Amino acid sequence: MSAQAAQAKKGKKDKLNLNFSELDDLFLNTKGKALRNLRKKVERYVDLDKNARKGELQPSAQQKE
Repeated sequence: MSAQAAQAKKGKKDKLNLNFSELDDLFLNTKGKALRNLRKKVERYVDLDKNARKGELQPSAQQKE
């Protein structure tokens, strides 16, 4: 695999940080904020999952589902 291909593959995993709050377009502003909030929720779930797999947390029955 070439260096460019490896870098492109790595770039897809990196987060794209866009600041929608600075835009004048109301649609992009609101959708950007919603996207940011969803990303935060996903990050929280991933962190909880990692901690549960490590044994640092004991998930409840509802969380196991």
